[in-house]
Amino acid sequence: MSKLTKIEIEEALEDTRSIFEEEVFKEYFLRSIKKNPVTGWLTSSPDLKTKAEFLKRDEDGDYAEETLDAMWFGWKLASENTLKGLAEAMNVKVE
Repeated sequence: MSKLTKIEIEEALEDTRSIFEEEVFKEYFLRSIKKNPVTGWLTSSPDLKTKAEFLKRDEDGDYAEETLDAMWFGWKLASENTLKGLAEAMNVKVE
């Protein structure tokens, strides 16, 4: 029986961080776009943050935005459960 360690799971989850960041920034950016009722043009919010500002992390690696940090926690939890389920289905022991 193959083995999968908690460290390997953490590394796999960290590998998905870029996907998570792309998705949450895309959603943030798209929600900032509004149609100007007078001109009909699409405009973005004047207080729109850059991707770097939006995804800023502190020295511990946590996101500065608490809601973003909470979403990352949820993303990791769901991904970890998925990985463990796949490992179980493939008869791989998780240590």
